[in-house]
Amino acid sequence: EKELLDWLVALARDSGIGALLKFTRAGRTPARASDLFKDAGFRERVSYYHMRLETSEAPPTPRELPGELDLVSYRGDEDFDLLWSVLEAAFGTADQEEADAYEQTKTVFDAIAFAYFPICVESATRKAVGTIAMTSQGDSGGIVTFGVIPDFQGQGIGSILMQRALDHAWKTGVRTLDLAVRVENPQAIGIYARFGFQIVPERTTVVLQKEM
Repeated sequence: EKELLDWLVALARDSGIGALLKFTRAGRTPARASDLFKDAGFRERVSYYHMRLETSEAPPTPRELPGELDLVSYRGDEDFDLLWSVLEAAFGTADQEEADAYEQTKTVFDAIAFAYFPICVESATRKAVGTIAMTSQGDSGGIVTFGVIPDFQGQGIGSILMQRALDHAWKTGVRTLDLAVRVENPQAIGIYARFGFQIVPERTTVVLQKEM
């Protein structure tokens, strides 16, 4: 196992890869495997809680947005800069230090342009202030991203976006929604909990990283 991991690390380095990531379940990885990755230089980067909402009745009717705000549907390439402005302001780029973070993120969201994906904008300026994206398959779905830029936080915009996503989920037959949230983000965890999402402890994910 050690020889195989050493070979993989060497291959990644020779291929010009800057870092390797290892995803593992907290408390579910055998000690031997944990020691193997630790000895190879993998260090914990971030941990995510898995949260789940199971619904059996229709959610409350969503509130209306303030009159100065509108919702536009994400259309892929032509709207990515609008989306990127929200992601940068709401989350920063601390976790995306790679020079091609913009293109990597664009690739991810291009793949879900078909999702329920509204962007909240100012009516007058078309400045993006928040967004939420929900994918679904059958009666299950997931919240892929959700955020409001700092200048507009605390005004209930995020709650309205979540209400609309839950309403859309119910109307399209989705009864179970999942999401991942950073363990060290109690504010977001609290927001999700208020909407009924509960932490699934056995599915907590730890991301290990090795710099080349």
